[in-house]
Amino acid sequence: MDQAQFRKQIKELSETCEEIKKHGGTGNEEFAKQYLILPMLKNLGYKTDGFPPEVRPEQATNADYKSSGPKCRVDYAVYLQNAQKPCIYIEAKSLDTNLDSQSPIQELASYFLYCDEVQLGILTNGRDYRLFIAQEGKTSRMNMTPILTFSIDELLMNDDKLTSFLRYAHKDNVIARIGNSGKSIADLYKEDQQRSNLFDVALNLLLSDDELDGEFVKYLSMRAGISFGKWTDARICEFRPKVKDAINRVVKKIETDYLTRFERSRADINDDKQSDSVNVGEVATSDSSNEQSDESSVSQAIEEDDENTGSSGVITTELELQIVDKVQAMIDASDLPKKLWSNDLNDWMPTQVKYKDTTFYMGMFIHYLSNDDLKSKHAPRSWAIRYGGQYDIEKGCIGFNCDNEQTLRSLIPSEFEILSGKGASSQVTSPQRVLIRSFEDLEKLKPAILYCFKNNIDAFIENNPQPN
Repeated sequence: MDQAQFRKQIKELSETCEEIKKHGGTGNEEFAKQYLILPMLKNLGYKTDGFPPEVRPEQATNADYKSSGPKCRVDYAVYLQNAQKPCIYIEAKSLDTNLDSQSPIQELASYFLYCDEVQLGILTNGRDYRLFIAQEGKTSRMNMTPILTFSIDELLMNDDKLTSFLRYAHKDNVIARIGNSGKSIADLYKEDQQRSNLFDVALNLLLSDDELDGEFVKYLSMRAGISFGKWTDARICEFRPKVKDAINRVVKKIETDYLTRFERSRADINDDKQSDSVNVGEVATSDSSNEQSDESSVSQAIEEDDENTGSSGVITTELELQIVDKVQAMIDASDLPKKLWSNDLNDWMPTQVKYKDTTFYMGMFIHYLSNDDLKSKHAPRSWAIRYGGQYDIEKGCIGFNCDNEQTLRSLIPSEFEILSGKGASSQVTSPQRVLIRSFEDLEKLKPAILYCFKNNIDAFIENNPQPN
């Protein structure tokens, strides 16, 4: 599955969702079905038209044959490879339905009671999704806790949720699991949980400041050929810092190797594009340890025509544009100047955030020209902040251009750790940077962000004396 193409389809559904809300259709379940849910199922690879369709509407559950009461019909049932029984149930609701209330969840769970073959239950209002699996050891009982929750807008910004959704619900993956391997989606989820738990343990072991477990110290030391008749507590305490040092060196080597590969790859790209007047990769070539080179490189990129942006294959994502919009909103709501005098235009210009996108980060600074074709002799010589984390806000990073580290630290809440130098995990080349996990984190960093933009504006004003 081409994730880029899938994201494009999701974006179209998000826009359709807004249109439905604009026209007052949030309470109409049929709108959600026809314009949001069926298109999503089609995007997931299922045949929704023709006969017999793989997605069958108003499908009678086995409850029809075991109850004398009202007939029970699920909104959609998915049948694959000419199967006699469904493998997925989909319960549809109107856009304004709260999917976390018990009523719709219990309704979907009731359909599981009569069919052992159903592997996945999807509860959706077209915008929000809840994925459920059967209880372990009880295939006709739905686990009431969803294995995955998301909105379609989240899929545009969160790589992990997008990957998990396709992994559990895309037709090709469902066939591979159920039709070919004989494993259930519940088995797949269990494997994913095991991998996730192992990752968390390994990450904590490698990066945590907590004391290393004694058994691990003993195991690693013995694998290195270090052996004693008896491993006493004193001996373990003696070797604990040695093992920790070895781990730190391993992490550093991984980071160094990553950066080396990245630099080589970037050099190859630049060699291929030497004929370009400027490409966005050139903004990233400078090292924070060489301030003069960095500033001239960024300044050149600022002054060049934006028509070259994207020529190196860099994709500016919806998430990155949202970050720019939120930073602009911070500046608009602050006491920073709302207009700046431009000597190039001999006129006042709005204080506008401009960006240059690269493979690994997006640099932001103040836009001082209304026409990007103009060349400026009065440009600010540096960027203000950088954002790294193309698709996933939970793996993002903000880099700050600030010479006064002490001042910067005073503006950043203590819950954030300030990382210095270059780091592979950050994907941001910056003297100081902070990992973020949400838009709320971005908001908490507003004082530091505004401080960096104030410096950026001050640099502009220095080259463009403002009229009284």
